[in-house]
Amino acid sequence: MKSLYDYELLLHDVFHRNWHILTYLEEHKALDALEKECISNTIMDALVYKGLIDLEKQSLDLEHFCIVEDVKHFCYQKTPHVTGFPLWLKEQLRKKSLSCSCSAPAIFMFINPCGGNYCLYDPCITLSAFFSDFSLDDYIYDSPTRKGYRLRKEEARPFLEVRINGVSYLMDVLLKRMYQKEWFIKTYHACRVYTRSKTEFYMKEGCKEQYFADIQEKNNFASYLSMKVPFILPSPANSEVLYELEMSKVLFPEDWDKYEKEKINGNLFF
Repeated sequence: MKSLYDYELLLHDVFHRNWHILTYLEEHKALDALEKECISNTIMDALVYKGLIDLEKQSLDLEHFCIVEDVKHFCYQKTPHVTGFPLWLKEQLRKKSLSCSCSAPAIFMFINPCGGNYCLYDPCITLSAFFSDFSLDDYIYDSPTRKGYRLRKEEARPFLEVRINGVSYLMDVLLKRMYQKEWFIKTYHACRVYTRSKTEFYMKEGCKEQYFADIQEKNNFASYLSMKVPFILPSPANSEVLYELEMSKVLFPEDWDKYEKEKINGNLFF
């Protein structure tokens, strides 16, 4: 048996709803089955990705915050029903700045507060740039978080459909998790009310030019920092934002140097 707190990866590099994942578990005791499943898959996927677990001999005992030497508890699932965005995807999002991500590293489009009030199409478009094929679809469904409530047509939510490990997933950019498409449709009686395929974005009159303008690489991260950093308050809910800012200091040192110089000189961009 090994405590989850003994994994530096889980302490520092894995998040759930913008919180450090273990801190989230400590502070949120009354989790529903869906969130427990999402957290469990996020933990196991991260440990597998970094080669820190033996799939044939170990599993997750979430109740006792440990990895146990058996496969009788929660085991790794290559194609889970629900999980957080995987580490390999976050690594890609961290390294590239796009026009549609405010000319900042794309990862910053996905660490806004969960449930916040902001456009969901922009992060979907940003995410599409990292997949060879996709479909941007609007769905109505029985809400997983508001029991007994079904979204009306005018409330339809956008999801980016992509294929991972040969399976179709719906990427939920609001709650920072992804659902196996067929499972989500069956479980929540989801109905697609509008769809735009990759072909439409690439070929449809008027769309192609705008889409490629949106996903072109463009870096003006220093300006983004001047608008973002002064307003971030240290809190558990901002843990992932603070983490990604630290990561960006390594990947984009020139932008940070520019930001710091402008701050000293009182010439910030807002």
